[in-house]
Amino acid sequence: MSARELLINKLKDKGWSVLELARRSKVPPTTIYGIIKNKSQGNYKTLSKIALVLSCDVEDFFSSMTSKTTGDKNFDYEITQYCYMNLNKYLMERNIVISQKSATKIVDNLVEYCCEKKDQDLDFELDNHIIDLLFINSDYAKQS
Repeated sequence: MSARELLINKLKDKGWSVLELARRSKVPPTTIYGIIKNKSQGNYKTLSKIALVLSCDVEDFFSSMTSKTTGDKNFDYEITQYCYMNLNKYLMERNIVISQKSATKIVDNLVEYCCEKKDQDLDFELDNHIIDLLFINSDYAKQS
């Protein structure tokens, strides 16, 4: 199911309009309409807000997501979302709260790691050990 279909189904289930979802999630209605009309896929932060008020997992929005671009832009988009999801899972499992700014910096490092592995034609699956190394050895863990 695409992000668009999931969003439409959840709105129907709740009996909400786009404006009601926008009010509850604090996401602009134009952004929500963009997802529904397949003009936008939404970023991780936006989809997290929407998923929270719709009582679903943010990962559900990414299950069949496809990009309108091709090549490296598509990879960059997908790998960034992949890194955000893995970091989010890692933090939730450990009950750690960090700022959005710190999360963005850590994700940038995770994306860089994955891109280097891709360039070397190596597997770039993120496991907790890799995130531990990047997180614990960073200033973000100490500042948050």
